[in-house]
Amino acid sequence: MDNFFIGREIQSGNVTYRIIARIGCWGPDFEYPVYTAECTVNTIGVPNKAIKIAAGGQPIWENVNHDINEMMDCLFHPGIATTLLLFDEHFFINFDDVQYICIVFALQQHISLRSLMLVDQRFTHGFTIPQIRRAASNMVRAIMDLHHFDLNHTQLTAGHIVCSPEYIKVAATCTAFEVDWHAAFFANHFLPINRISDRGRAPEFVDEEAQLPHEVEAALADQPPQELEEAAAAEDIEDQPNFWYQYHAKRRDVWSIGLVALELGYGRISVLNRNQFLRVVNYIEQLGILPETWEQLLQNAEAEMPIHGLAGRFTNEYVHFVRTCLRISPYARPDTLGLLNDDFLGPVGMLSEEDFRLLVFPQNH
Repeated sequence: MDNFFIGREIQSGNVTYRIIARIGCWGPDFEYPVYTAECTVNTIGVPNKAIKIAAGGQPIWENVNHDINEMMDCLFHPGIATTLLLFDEHFFINFDDVQYICIVFALQQHISLRSLMLVDQRFTHGFTIPQIRRAASNMVRAIMDLHHFDLNHTQLTAGHIVCSPEYIKVAATCTAFEVDWHAAFFANHFLPINRISDRGRAPEFVDEEAQLPHEVEAALADQPPQELEEAAAAEDIEDQPNFWYQYHAKRRDVWSIGLVALELGYGRISVLNRNQFLRVVNYIEQLGILPETWEQLLQNAEAEMPIHGLAGRFTNEYVHFVRTCLRISPYARPDTLGLLNDDFLGPVGMLSEEDFRLLVFPQNH
């Protein structure tokens, strides 16, 4: 499909998009194209746009439709665009009896933090603690904005944290993509997005193949605290299912925040299966000693003891933040406001957003 749309014009109401060239890729295995397009409104030229295209029936279709429906609500709350990378519009087209979904968003000079860890040697082994604090602060604020409107991200990874000369934002699944020369590295160096979604997802997801460690099963058997039960009981009967859905969905986003913080700390996360990742998380919760490399962490988790000691580059505040997010029991995880008040995200020693952006884009100094 890469060359099929190049040179074609696509119509959406009074807007015409002429596809110029492929600029990147997206999707679980980065198999779908992203194009740049010339844009005219009533024949008047406007700045070029980025446009994602995927045929109906492809595996990504259902997830993208869900993500779009979630993000559509954000468009009615303009302030949320300060923390989240939103799309301009989406529409459907038909070519040769095949329906395609098109997602249009601003064409910006930005790069995901995952790509930075691949292509920039300064970040090959992860970011420094001050850098992680800045990225985590922006990430938590973005997810808190979503939660304020009872929306959830559900797919958060380091590939969704994007930095440009003007901002650090969280991309939705429907706006996240990698430019082609970044994505070529992914297969051998990183856990692809779909594998993070499968293997790194919160333990409360039922998985027939997962053989949960005893401690994980015990933590998942925890009952809701009394005050939470009382809060649910105070809701109208018909609203109680949504109360519990929102509670657990938001705690799964908190879990994902911890996963991103772990990824930013090590620069690479790779596991054989979900069981191995759950053993890592169980080790982190029980002992909380993060060694220098991801390979050493896997060895510690396998041995269930700190064969390798705490890395000097990791502060106690960072370790506590990761452990707090990755609590096995969802009832032990805080909400995003609780995370924002965590010592790790406190103002003392926090790298400014401007300094972070200049670090990534020094040519804009």
